[in-house]
Amino acid sequence: MRTKVFISTFFLLALHISAQVDISNVSVDIGFIRNMQNPMGDEVSSYSVYPEVHVGGPMFEKFLVWDIYYGYWNDGVKKPFYIMDAVTYSYSSNLVGTRIYFYPQDAFDEFILPLKLIAGLSYHSVKERYVGGFDLAGTHGDGSSIEFLSLDIGLGSEIKIIDVLALGIEGNVYFPLKTFDLVNPNGFSSLKMGLIYRF
Repeated sequence: MRTKVFISTFFLLALHISAQVDISNVSVDIGFIRNMQNPMGDEVSSYSVYPEVHVGGPMFEKFLVWDIYYGYWNDGVKKPFYIMDAVTYSYSSNLVGTRIYFYPQDAFDEFILPLKLIAGLSYHSVKERYVGGFDLAGTHGDGSSIEFLSLDIGLGSEIKIIDVLALGIEGNVYFPLKTFDLVNPNGFSSLKMGLIYRF
């Protein structure tokens, strides 16, 4: 399974790069992403700080831009929750993916809103680490890991600061292609803001 996931992900990445080798965009984003924890008041947040880096460039039309990206999040749980008969886990994930951005204001003269529509594919490698606690049977937990692909859609906007630099904001929703207990089958989301450098 792991080999198939890697091959399919990076095959699609290679298709994008071979289709257009002009790498002229670099961006760094910071934001929040839904993690694998269930909300429990002040015990833990269901969202984690999420940095992301991108490289990409224009495709055959200026209103289409491709990129590849890497992101990482960690829920920061380091000690057991104060809950009886419950096992505490900490989760982290590496994300690698590719996206295509469609800029309608560059495709249609009458469209004036600075929007970008986003579609992509992401590979998620999630690690589950046992932190502490015992279940009703007195059994402690065991760490594990899962890997899955997601189809992604999103919406964003950019504001030009100078000719080569822009401020961007975007939200993405990730729809897993396989169902896991840890992952919401209806998808989970992220919201990011960052700087885009075009050279």
